[in-house]
Amino acid sequence: MHPFGCLRLARPNRKRHHLHGKLGKFSIPEIQSAIEVVKEKFQKDFQGCELVKIWYDPQESEPREYTYAGGQEGSENVMMLTSDFTVDRYGADVSLNPDSTYPQWKWFLVRENANASWVLESWGY
Repeated sequence: MHPFGCLRLARPNRKRHHLHGKLGKFSIPEIQSAIEVVKEKFQKDFQGCELVKIWYDPQESEPREYTYAGGQEGSENVMMLTSDFTVDRYGADVSLNPDSTYPQWKWFLVRENANASWVLESWGY
């Protein structure tokens, strides 16, 4: 488990952890809203897969967010989340290997400004 802000998806019969404050440059609600965007995409387009966990780690993410933003101001409107997921034995998506695990999968989200909604822009390794 990562030391900074591991936010796990709720599973039946498991407790949810409620976090408060900030992790790096983002507030917990900002991170949670970005996670919801990823979860919606995952449920829609990753059939036959299970999102095991998803998190924001500022030590890992902030340098990559700065690079993703072109090394310019504006990296406060870029977030990189990391997830682990599994693919079932049928491997519904032809680009994913059946019966496998994808650790450290990256999700990049952007927004216009601090008051705008997150938009999922790219994902993968």
